[in-house]
Amino acid sequence: MKRIVLILSSLLLLLVVAAMALPFLVDLNNYRDQIASAVKEATGRELQLEGNIKLTVFPWVGVETGKVTFGNAQGFGPQPMFKVESTQVRVKLLPLFEKRLEADRIVAKGLALDLERDASGRTNWQDLVQKPASTDPKPTENKPAASPSEGPAAISGLMISGLSITDATLQWRDKMKNESMVLNQFNLETGQLSPGQAIPLSFKSNYEGLGLQGSLELDGRVQSAKSLDQFSLQGVRLVGLIKGKGYPSDGLDLQLTGDASLDLAAGSLNWPTFRLVGLKKAIGVGGSLQGTDIQGEKAAWQGEIKVDPMDLRAVLATLGKPLPAGSNDRSLRAVGFSTKLKASNDQASLNDLEVKLDTLELKGMVSLKDFNKPFLQFDLKGGHLDLDHFLPPAPPAKPVSDADKGKMPPASGSDDVSIPLPTISTPLAAQGSINLAILTARGMQIADPRLSLTLRDGLLRLDPVEGRLDNQEVRLSASLDSRGKTPRWEAAIKTAPLPLRALLEKSAVSLPKTADNKVLSTVSGTLSASGDSQSAEIKRMDVKLDDITLQGSMGVAMGKRKAVKFDLTVNRLDLDRYLPPTSEKESAPTAAAASSKPENEDEAVIPVAFLNALDLNGQIKIGELVVTRINIQDFLLKMQGAGGQHTLETLQGKLFQGTFNANSTIDVRGQQPHVTWQGNLRKVQVGPLTKTLLDKEVMTGSGNLQSNLQTDGLTKRQLKSNLKGTVDMKVDDGAIEGVDLVYQIQNAYNTLRGKPPLMQPKMEKTDFAEFSGSFQIDKGVIKNEDLKMLAKAINVTGSGLVADLPGNKMDYVTRVSLLTATGGLDISAVNELRGMQIPVRIHGALDKPSYGVAMDELLTAAAKNKALEKVDSAIDKKLGDKVSPDVKEGLKGALKGLKF
Repeated sequence: MKRIVLILSSLLLLLVVAAMALPFLVDLNNYRDQIASAVKEATGRELQLEGNIKLTVFPWVGVETGKVTFGNAQGFGPQPMFKVESTQVRVKLLPLFEKRLEADRIVAKGLALDLERDASGRTNWQDLVQKPASTDPKPTENKPAASPSEGPAAISGLMISGLSITDATLQWRDKMKNESMVLNQFNLETGQLSPGQAIPLSFKSNYEGLGLQGSLELDGRVQSAKSLDQFSLQGVRLVGLIKGKGYPSDGLDLQLTGDASLDLAAGSLNWPTFRLVGLKKAIGVGGSLQGTDIQGEKAAWQGEIKVDPMDLRAVLATLGKPLPAGSNDRSLRAVGFSTKLKASNDQASLNDLEVKLDTLELKGMVSLKDFNKPFLQFDLKGGHLDLDHFLPPAPPAKPVSDADKGKMPPASGSDDVSIPLPTISTPLAAQGSINLAILTARGMQIADPRLSLTLRDGLLRLDPVEGRLDNQEVRLSASLDSRGKTPRWEAAIKTAPLPLRALLEKSAVSLPKTADNKVLSTVSGTLSASGDSQSAEIKRMDVKLDDITLQGSMGVAMGKRKAVKFDLTVNRLDLDRYLPPTSEKESAPTAAAASSKPENEDEAVIPVAFLNALDLNGQIKIGELVVTRINIQDFLLKMQGAGGQHTLETLQGKLFQGTFNANSTIDVRGQQPHVTWQGNLRKVQVGPLTKTLLDKEVMTGSGNLQSNLQTDGLTKRQLKSNLKGTVDMKVDDGAIEGVDLVYQIQNAYNTLRGKPPLMQPKMEKTDFAEFSGSFQIDKGVIKNEDLKMLAKAINVTGSGLVADLPGNKMDYVTRVSLLTATGGLDISAVNELRGMQIPVRIHGALDKPSYGVAMDELLTAAAKNKALEKVDSAIDKKLGDKVSPDVKEGLKGALKGLKF
């Protein structure tokens, strides 16, 4: 027995000595070529071994190499696919006899791995993993499987002290997508590698690619089962930094922490807790995640996600995407949400969803079904949504200077105005509702607003949006259709009577001052509209504003050519109630006069470019129209135009027991705009007309007026200077109220002669059978030569310059002739004035004319009349009955015709 032990001990000692001597007896450097040839034969690639190759056997079986280079696949360039500056691999010898593998730390320094895919999709490692087709024509013999005792001895244990990769570079280039990514300064350190035990792990690297650059750092513990099909991560911390366009200048920092376990056999993942923070802890996300059958067709996920309330405004500003200037800087200061997640391979849902937007809280659910043809469903409920908190403050109303009041804003016919409409090209379909307790917008509050939304195949519908505005029901529906060549929209609104003025005042809308401060009090009705990015049309309108009922349709096109069409019917419209108060209208001339800047009459007042690009067609019917206290019935306006030529076809109505009608044209196609006007007033009662306009009846009678005018020009000065045409007027069976011309003339004459004044008549008026005249206009100068008034006691004629519009002056003379005395007047005074023409001259500036009797002409006429009376008396006395009365009267008439 001792001999056997001695023999075995000697053999063991011999083996140990042999193992220690083997590295000195065998030099692997002598086998470089054989190793390279074997690799070449197996892979077709070049293998280069540089530097010294060291072999150790006892107590470690190990190899240390210098630089190793492994060639690239054919067609991928001369650079090597793999190279390493040095490696070290060592395995303990004695545990191998016990079927255990115990390795020392595996070390690789200066590793460089170059992975690539060419434009055809072929990779540079594809030839290494593909199995070559068999070239053996003989069929494979069916051999029984080797029993465990016949095969190589199985390793019962595996333990590696660790893995160390330092200063490595991993590069990926994809020529199919023209993308690349590189990890450099790659360092990986692990603790002891042994199945079933937790392995400490740390990793650091920089990266660059896809327009980004930054760094990654990972540390934690990884544990696997001996079967290598179960893994767990413990205390993992992943830190990253992202730099690039759209990120902060110092980068976006992220840190992910948590524990997780993965069971490949069961296909399950359990991530009971994770935490992601970033942007210097401005962003925080946490939760849990569990998955089953994660690699199968019935994968299922569930978990919880919570996003901490964040200052979204500050986050976006840090990311270089600030909100637009002017937005409410108090909003989006606390934004976050929490939810329970459920998902599978083709759908996902967020249940128990709670969203926080500053003071607003929304609760409900959101689900997405069929990822290939996604269908989104949602049902959300919330409290008070104050849009004013998110919208920018309303800009203050810009005051209008006195110089700009009444000016026409500039208009251009070449502007291509459009409504920005989104194109819904997504395959996403959606359906859901949002219910709120209160919705506030511009100071107005809607109670219990309810919104229903559907989206399918490019058609978006809001139907209905309902709520109570000031306890009145309001309903809105709308749609956006992107299924055609251009998006189209439709909208309809219906509302019960709303307190319009009160709502607008709550919304800080500055209402204009009106003569009646009770107007704009209520609004109600229905309205439906549609359009696209270039047009809008109100197809049906039935709206009641105060006591005004407005019905009809209207439309506008907003491209390079503007087109306006309308057909409106109004029951009654009192414009005077909506115009500024009388005190403001009366003070307007005073304010204008006080302005130091004179009116520029050479400024263009006709928008030629706009009218050239405008197509117009429409009509307005108003049952009763009140304007400047004139009551008009059956008012009708029709107009049309295109190509720079526009026509007011009809302007008609009834007023003061008469009628009026007019038509007008404006043509801007020539060098200068050309304007025409034709109008008629028929059998209009002048008394009520003057009483309405002047608060008293200045004249009564039945009046007719006919006008035919035209002019050319672009500016006020040109339009006035080129005005020409005629105006004819006639008033029948009327009176000039408030003045008895016969009495005034006789009394003035008595005062002039030193006689006592006459007794004032009971009613002061001057009746006439006809008051008429025609006016000729040429180059802005208006003249009249045939003014006449025929009355029982007097005749009135007139002639002269009525108005010189360009020169702003007038010089007109009326002549009054007394025919007979009226009741209560001195017949002797009448006899003295009979036949005289008393001149009244009106002259001076048009805005401030002067009035007065031409006393010199009056005295001359009176003296002439007195002399003629004496001549008549002398003729009667001298001739007596010697001649016939006809001869005497003829002689008297001839003498009156003499000038002296």
